[in-house]
Amino acid sequence: MIALAEPLAEPLVKLPPRLRRTTFAPRAGTGQAAALAHDDGLDVLCTGIGGGKSLVAAIKTLSWIQRHPVRADGLPSDWLIIARDVRAVVSILFKKLLEAETYFGGPLIDDVKRGLGDPQMRMRNGATIYGRSASDPQSY
Repeated sequence: MIALAEPLAEPLVKLPPRLRRTTFAPRAGTGQAAALAHDDGLDVLCTGIGGGKSLVAAIKTLSWIQRHPVRADGLPSDWLIIARDVRAVVSILFKKLLEAETYFGGPLIDDVKRGLGDPQMRMRNGATIYGRSASDPQSY
């Protein structure tokens, strides 16, 4: 699950109301293309293990972060990704975000803090992605 933690300001760079272009080619018959085409800001992707939802979610997240790098108050935007536990955030979701970055035209991620104490990714545009546990929200 991916959620925005703060209200957004208008994008610094005006992009058309669609996801930023990538070189990602959705797998036929999986619904990945439909999930990527929908861009209203709220998505639920349901499929079994290996269905491709994590990579699609990672691509959309990186695209949204590029469109909305700052909050309404001018500070860098904060983003939240949630997995069953912090270990899954680091070993699965951060890995997918790094994989998703390869589909964009250049580097987006500046620094990755993989520690189980407070996992986070700092983006080149100043935004931060924080990882949290769904089973124990107080631990990070």
